[in-house]
Amino acid sequence: MRLAAIVPARLESKRIPQKNFKLFDGKPMVQHVLETLEESHVFDSLYLSTDAPQEMLVGLSPGVNILSRPDELAGDFATITQVVRHVIEQVEAAGETFDAYCLVYATSVLLTADIYREAATKFNLSVMDYLLSVTDYGHPVERGFYLDEKLHLDVGTFDKSQRTQDFKPFYHDAGCFCFGAKEVWLGEKSIFGPKTEAMILPRSSAVDIDFPEDWQIAEALFQLQQKASD
Repeated sequence: MRLAAIVPARLESKRIPQKNFKLFDGKPMVQHVLETLEESHVFDSLYLSTDAPQEMLVGLSPGVNILSRPDELAGDFATITQVVRHVIEQVEAAGETFDAYCLVYATSVLLTADIYREAATKFNLSVMDYLLSVTDYGHPVERGFYLDEKLHLDVGTFDKSQRTQDFKPFYHDAGCFCFGAKEVWLGEKSIFGPKTEAMILPRSSAVDIDFPEDWQIAEALFQLQQKASD
């Protein structure tokens, strides 16, 4: 099976300006991701889909194919399946063809080459449409509650008598990667359905980098990871 990786990395970000290209432990964040993908030796080709100017792309991994993303796919309302489809159509138009593609988010800096190897093997053996990285919530969602405008607890059906260890684990999209066959991506089939298989990642590998404090946590975890591998 011929497999390619697609890394979407638009320039703008609402909470952390230009976070995909911001220096993370001394390198642009997306560069760490590209290097790990190359190190895994899982993918036949790597594609970076971006609207960033050329000067920001100088020095990125020489093994990556850079594809320009149009403005209509670089805004807040473009879906990720639309972005992947656009890349596949560009790749096919250039005469390349792959059996499957792996969407990899540019913030997946805590993933290792071994994780990609394990995921590729799992996807190869799967009969499902997608293989999605997931992680569990750190606390039972059934014990959650809302706050009203006065910051008073709105507990709803909150059951304080049930122990946290008695709840069934609840999972969410880890925001790291998703493998899918070419035809499935081209059909823009929803990732979140019964034909998607999960690969569970530890929470320490799936930090959602949305706020500055998330960045600091991820960078600290990354540095600990590097020390452990030395």
